[in-house]
Amino acid sequence: MKQKVDNIIANDDFHEALKVVKAAIELHSWLRSAYISFYRKDNLISLYGATSLDESNFEILRLILHLRKFEEWRDSDLYKLERFVNQVK
Repeated sequence: MKQKVDNIIANDDFHEALKVVKAAIELHSWLRSAYISFYRKDNLISLYGATSLDESNFEILRLILHLRKFEEWRDSDLYKLERFVNQVK
């Protein structure tokens, strides 16, 4: 997963990043909370939960934290992902 995330970041592929993050947060509740905390500044979580992530999910967290650094990032796409997260919860 590290190589995949590195490639997504190196290729500045925002849409692929969204797909990968969406698939992962559908399966992992802490990553859902981390995404909401990333997207909404008033919804903070403890990073202690990151210590229990396996290597793949830690890479997803890294990708979440990078989403606004992609050249083509759009808030409307991040908002759609937030709505998806809230439906999964």
